Formats: sequence, structure tokens, C-alpha cells
Amino acid sequence: MQSLLWHVTNRTAETLLIFNLFHLLLAGLAFMVLVHQRINRGVRGRPERLITIGFATLVLHFALLTLRFAVAFFLHQQVQLAGVERFSHGLLVAGVLVMVAAYLDAAKRKVFPGLIAGLLAVFGLVLIDLVAAGVANGAAEGTHSWATLVSDGLAVAALLLPIRAVLRGDVGWRGRVFRLVALISLAMVFVLHAAPTLAPANNSVFLWTSARNICWTGCLCASTLRSSSWPA
Repeated sequence: MQSLLWHVTNRTAETLLIFNLFHLLLAGLAFMVLVHQRINRGVRGRPERLITIGFATLVLHFALLTLRFAVAFFLHQQVQLAGVERFSHGLLVAGVLVMVAAYLDAAKRKVFPGLIAGLLAVFGLVLIDLVAAGVANGAAEGTHSWATLVSDGLAVAALLLPIRAVLRGDVGWRGRVFRLVALISLAMVFVLHAAPTLAPANNSVFLWTSARNICWTGCLCASTLRSSSWPA
């Protein structure tokens, strides 16, 4: 049992490759469902277009991480590509902001000034993070820079807005339960992303790896199911 738990929660290239490949497949499935809805069911509104773009960004995020850990696994050596993780995390936050804009747009709210400001903030944080990564190569394993933590906080704060809108019934899409599960799970992904920095060292790996993967799986599965709930 201890061996199984170690394999699930350790951060070797093999384990990270498996988890990221699994999440890439789930995100890709959700994206294909969304594209199918747009092409074959005439779902062509602006909110639906935004949420499709958001999921395309998620797919790219997981594709970059999968490629990074695949190279590390098959070459049997640690690949020092910290910039890839920082860039992919920026893509993740940007994709979340686009999906938040989709929900708020569906709730008939003005979103584009806030979306542009949020994307510019994410771009600036990624640049700062990349520069800091080049200067401080000796960061401890499992810790995150302040720029990464700020972007996590930005994503959580943004996700509270569509969660509130869905709870109040302001969003006209069906599948309310699936949407709430997906949004809350996605917010928990960012909360748990800070666990290695905020939690004790003996608990941080378990919180970061196992709990985040559970939340990602719940988010992506619920997202795939909710996609079929769009009104035709």
C-alpha cells in the first residue's frame, strides 16, 4: 500500500507524464465535444465561442507539460525546462480567464475590458516569472514564485464570479450541477497549487499531486458532460 501511495504521489517524470497525458486526453475530449456542438448543432454564440477557445488553451497547457515530461522520461534524465512549466501555467490561467468571460457574457455582463486587463496581467506575470527563473535557478523543488502565486490568486478570484452567476441562475445554459462541479474543482486546482509553498513539507507532495489530480479529473469529466447540455 505504501508503495502504491508513493507511485501516486511522487513527482517523477514517469508519474507526471501519466497524469498529464490522462488530463490531456480528458481536455481534448471536452474540446472535441465543444467543437462538435458548434459544427453539428449550430451552437455559435459568443459565450460558446469563448469557452471553446478556453478549452483549446487548456489542451495546449497539458500538451506542453506532457511533452516536457515525455522528453524527461524517455531520455532518462532530468530536463531543466522550468520556463516551459511557467509558460504553460500562464496559458492555464489565461484559458481560465477566457472561460470566466464566457460565463459572464452568457449572464449578459460586460466582460471584455476585464478580460483584456486580466490577460495583460497574466502576460506580465509570466514575463516576470520567466526572468526570475533565469536568475534564480536554485529554487526548491515544489515551491512556486510569487508571480505564480499571484496568478493562482487571480484565477481563484475570477472563478468566484461564474460560480456566483451559476448559483443565482444568471447563466442560461443547462447542466447546472455539472457546471458547478467543474468550476469549483477548477478553483480548487489553483488553491492546491499553492500547497507546496504553504503546507508543511511532509504533506505538500501529497496535497499537490493527489488532491490536484482528483480535482483536475473532476473538473474535466464534469466539463465534458456539461458540454452536451448547451441549448441547441
